[in-house]
Amino acid sequence: MFKTLFEPRAGKVTFAGSVGEALGLLDDGAPQVILLDDATLRQDEDALAAIATLRAKAGAATLALLGPAGLADEREALERAGIDKVIVKPIARDELLITLFDKPSAALLVSAAA
Repeated sequence: MFKTLFEPRAGKVTFAGSVGEALGLLDDGAPQVILLDDATLRQDEDALAAIATLRAKAGAATLALLGPAGLADEREALERAGIDKVIVKPIARDELLITLFDKPSAALLVSAAA
């Protein structure tokens, strides 16, 4: 679902099953946006340290974290660690695209068709 949703805006979309795997993928160059799932991030013993390591290696990429409403309570600590955007689920498709890329899917379809 994310691949189909993001590719028109992001181009190449790559998935990682862990922060460690994501760090390895960054060896090929930093992407424009890195979207982390809270459940994947929490697999790491120290999520905040993992974020800081990812932030250091990700360059200017936007780091976004998608997770449950409880993330809002952790926003300050997450941002200090390096998260740029905390996104609370559930979120509508267009709202997610606007949050990550500043464009809804309809705008993407029009520009892709042109």
